[in-house]
Amino acid sequence: MQAFDTMNHFLHYMQMYLVGGSYWNMVYGKEPGEVLNDSEGMENMRGGGENMAWLLKKINA
Repeated sequence: MQAFDTMNHFLHYMQMYLVGGSYWNMVYGKEPGEVLNDSEGMENMRGGGENMAWLLKKINA
C-alpha cells in the first residue's frame, strides 16, 4: 500500500489528473473473455470508465 501511495504522490506532484473509483481497478480471469464473468471487477471498471468520461468532458468544456 505504501508503494502505491508513493506512486500516486509522484503523479500528483507532476500535477496529473487521477481518476478515482470505488475499489481496485482490476478484473480477474485466466482465459480470454473470462473477465466478463467477474461481475464485481466489471462493475468497478464501469464506474472507473464513467468517472474518466466525466473528467474528460470537464477538461474539454
